[in-house]
Amino acid sequence: CFPLHKTKVDLFYMIAQISDELYPQLNACGKIIENHVDEDISVYGDSDKLARVFNNILKNAISYSAENSVIKVSAIELSAWTVIRFCTTGRDLVLTESEDLEGQILEESRFQSICGSGSSERYMHFCFYK
Repeated sequence: CFPLHKTKVDLFYMIAQISDELYPQLNACGKIIENHVDEDISVYGDSDKLARVFNNILKNAISYSAENSVIKVSAIELSAWTVIRFCTTGRDLVLTESEDLEGQILEESRFQSICGSGSSERYMHFCFYK
């Protein structure tokens, strides 16, 4: 097991950087990533490992989403959690559910305004303790 080097991670800028790095793959299949993360949202974690995880999620979303689709990334801060959601259309993404389901349900309307509520939307959540 490798040690974690936890620091404050600015989510908006991390997603923006990964999106820029994935531009050639996105452009080749007519897809885009929409970054709906507020610039002031951050989490405390290992930035290198988080970047690898988010990069892999976005690469899978590029590979398995419908052609010419939009991949949406959003985040909200709840009282004890920061929840990050990746949305796309196409095959199912694995869903990691928050243990704080009540808080997640209360904020579901915010996510639906960004990701939509249609049955064709696929999403994945990541939850971080504050």
